[in-house]
Amino acid sequence: MMNADGTNVQLISDVAGDATNAVFSPGDEVIAYQSDVDGDLDIYIYELSSGKTRLLTDNTIPDYAPTWYCESTTIVWTSDVTGDPNIFSVESLPIDAPALKVETEAAQLTTDPNADQYPQNAPAEENASRQRSLPSAEK
Repeated sequence: MMNADGTNVQLISDVAGDATNAVFSPGDEVIAYQSDVDGDLDIYIYELSSGKTRLLTDNTIPDYAPTWYCESTTIVWTSDVTGDPNIFSVESLPIDAPALKVETEAAQLTTDPNADQYPQNAPAEENASRQRSLPSAEK
């Protein structure tokens, strides 16, 4: 991470792993990313104000593609913990909280036996709602 002019470069992940898919929270308070530093993909949270990192998920199953629930510090990601890719969510803070057990501590948002993966943050009312209904096309 660095300033727009390239100054104040700060390392926010362990260089021993491949940290990818970094995404700022809607309030620019924290950054979520996936890393394989421990041999499998897990989700990490970096808090900008404290400089602390939280290992959010810690299992041997891939957890990947983090994003943020609209206007909150709730993290949404894909996990293969159920045997096929599904989407899960949990509150990302406090930063000092221990890693969670995805199977029992995260909210599973999808259950389709096919691949449910790569969630997207879609806050605009032009997008479909969580109830799978589409807004009116009239403005």
